Amino acid sequence: MRRTLEVIGEFIRDIYGSTFLRGKLDDKISRIEEIVRAYHVLQKGNWGKQVDLSKDFMENVLPLLEVALQWKHLKQSGKISNKFMEQCRKRMRASGSNFRGVMFELDMATRCLLSKWEVDFPETRIKNVKTIDLIVKKKEEVIALECTSKRGTDIIDIQKIKETIEEKKNKFNPENLQLLKVQFTKKIIVFDITRPDYKRPAISGEVSEIRNMPYIDGIILTWREDVIDKNGHSIRIKYKCQGEIPDEYFSVTWAIDCLLYTSDAADELD
Repeated sequence: MRRTLEVIGEFIRDIYGSTFLRGKLDDKISRIEEIVRAYHVLQKGNWGKQVDLSKDFMENVLPLLEVALQWKHLKQSGKISNKFMEQCRKRMRASGSNFRGVMFELDMATRCLLSKWEVDFPETRIKNVKTIDLIVKKKEEVIALECTSKRGTDIIDIQKIKETIEEKKNKFNPENLQLLKVQFTKKIIVFDITRPDYKRPAISGEVSEIRNMPYIDGIILTWREDVIDKNGHSIRIKYKCQGEIPDEYFSVTWAIDCLLYTSDAADELD
């Protein structure tokens, strides 16, 4: 369990310059509700060889650990540049009440880096213009990527997804994209629909109902799912796509394996 605390602590230190789980939370992070909740869960936990698979742990600690593990691997591999780190710091520090939404942007940005895509944050280059969240590139392919978190909502259905697409579509308006001075080959909205209990979302089988998306080439539903087998729990990344994109578009997926039982591990899956 010690490694789990170190991984989350290193991520918070890199982004906010703050220590975590060593005394009182400092002012930089003490007003961020999600970090405060994780802090209190970990402070009151009785962590021995086996971690308590509690609702509090799954809802308040795992969401931080998911991104922090990807971040740590990329840092160790030398794949987080100073520019990328500073962009992430700016996005997170300016997140305000949208901490969960910006965490999902970082989640997708780090997933893309793990999948050998180049990543940029266009909002750091164009002020006073509401535009897409990420530009991701691989060879000749350049994607305009908008990230939307529906995580933790009590109910999510296709109608809500369609309404969000309608709200976001103007970000992909050709006039807005031209301001970025980038020639895009695809325009995609990705939705995080992870459920509070990490079960498979029922909506994932209904994605084919979404058609006729103005300015958009496709959508991606993604979630983390608790897969239980003889080795224990494995929190795995899943994708379901609609439009002219395959389900394995971002080829690298990760799992937090056996985390809640005997050891901490993040594995890349084929």
